[in-house]
Amino acid sequence: EVTIQLFNHDLAPVLERRVKKRVDLAKTPGVDAENLNYLKENFVFQNKSGETKELRWVGREFQNDTVYVYVEIPFDENPEGAKLKNTIFFESFPEQTNYVVGRWGEKKTDLLFKSGDAFKDF
Repeated sequence: EVTIQLFNHDLAPVLERRVKKRVDLAKTPGVDAENLNYLKENFVFQNKSGETKELRWVGREFQNDTVYVYVEIPFDENPEGAKLKNTIFFESFPEQTNYVVGRWGEKKTDLLFKSGDAFKDF
């Protein structure tokens, strides 16, 4: 299970460029599918063999100027040796940084992604 926190004023323009029309994140038909496609390109989890694991849409929730996107990555392996890429909004903001907190069992990892970063060990 993954929760991704995104600001509406950052996400809407990204999706508008992709679909080439104005979008309302809460009402435009197909906007969730386009959001998932964007995330699949920019939030990529690979197992230790380098196989990209599927990102599945669960839902979203709006709170003020933030949208929380909920996805899942079916994964029943040990995450040791897995890798993650998080380039969300890097195409829009050169100074963008993305912070990821991962937890499994008793273990925790913190990852910081900056422009130019590729995959990092999870």
